[in-house]
Amino acid sequence: MSFSPKQLWYLVVPALAFYAAPLLARDTGSGMLVLLLVTPVAIFLNSAVFGAKNRWHWAYPVVIGLWFLSTVPIFYNESASVYALIYSGLAALGMLAGGAFRPGKSENKIWKLVVATLVTVLSAIAILSAITYFSFSASSKNQSIVSNTTITSNEISTKTAHD
Repeated sequence: MSFSPKQLWYLVVPALAFYAAPLLARDTGSGMLVLLLVTPVAIFLNSAVFGAKNRWHWAYPVVIGLWFLSTVPIFYNESASVYALIYSGLAALGMLAGGAFRPGKSENKIWKLVVATLVTVLSAIAILSAITYFSFSASSKNQSIVSNTTITSNEISTKTAHD
C-alpha cells in the first residue's frame, strides 16, 4: 500500500475535508452540510483528478475510508461510520471517472467518457439516496425517542406533590 511522493499530494484534500471542514461547523445543520455535501464533493473531485493523473490504485479508496473512520470518534458519533463506505465508494468512482480522461489511446475515448459519466451519475444518485435514507432513519429514531420520553406538566406536578 505504497504511494509515490506525487500521489501523496492527493491525500491533502481528503485530510482537509476530514479534519478541517468539521471544525468550521457551528451547529448540527452546518455539520450535516459538511458531512453530506462538502466532504463528498471534495472526495469525488480529488479522486477524479487522481484518476486522471495516475493509474488505478486500489489502496486509495481504502485509505480514504480508513482515514474517515479515524475522525468518527473526534467529530461524529458511531452512526457516521457508514460514511466511510460511502466515501470509499465515491473515491473509487472518482478514480474511474477521472481515468476516462487519462492520456493514451484516442480510440474509444468517447465511449469511455460516456460510460464514466453514466457510472458517475448513477452512483451519485445511489450514494445520495443512501445518505438520505440513513439520515432520515437516524432522525426518525431520534424523534421516536423524544416522543416516548415526553413528560406532561400534570405528571410533573403529581410527582412533586407526592415527594
